[in-house]
Amino acid sequence: MSDLNQLLSSVLNENTVAQIGEQLGVDQNQAGNAIQLALPALLGALNKNAQSEDGAQGILNAISKDHDGGILDMLPQFLGNASQGPGAAILGHILGAKQPQMEQQIGQHSGLNPAMVGKLLTILAPILMGALGKSQQQAPQQQSGGGLGNLISILGGATQQHQQQAQQNNNPLMQILGNVLDKDGDGNIQNEAMNIGKSILGNLFK
Repeated sequence: MSDLNQLLSSVLNENTVAQIGEQLGVDQNQAGNAIQLALPALLGALNKNAQSEDGAQGILNAISKDHDGGILDMLPQFLGNASQGPGAAILGHILGAKQPQMEQQIGQHSGLNPAMVGKLLTILAPILMGALGKSQQQAPQQQSGGGLGNLISILGGATQQHQQQAQQNNNPLMQILGNVLDKDGDGNIQNEAMNIGKSILGNLFK
């Protein structure tokens, strides 16, 4: 498991998932199933943004300025007031006009309605960015590319792992990302980025 995925798995433990379920008004199992689709979908979209130099630099600037991982040490407080957090702004940058489509796609496969999925994404986005920021701080500095090299390596490693798991498990997340991120409509997002995240965190709560 990549360092980023391992960090996310440790943060999104049973207690955290139960808290998220309370915020959504669903039980822990429903919340867990939705998270296993929504979080890798966000990671895939974030990695898609990082495929361009400008996009990668924008992500690096964001985590350097606002997402140092401190949120991971205060998750109960954040989850109690997540609607006031930066999630909506982060989603605007990561998904833009694609957000309603992703909400519908995740809702279709998770059983949550799109509004609930939107709330879940708003909760997960700052957690993902915090984990990415912390992973970036802890990663050995690349000789080539510096901070950008680290960022691309972290995202690429995490999403490649998801891709391999999805291909083995025939996971619906592949369809979700294909529908949401495929620009030319041919159903093949690999035409646009080699390492888009395409799998669930299968061992997220183990």
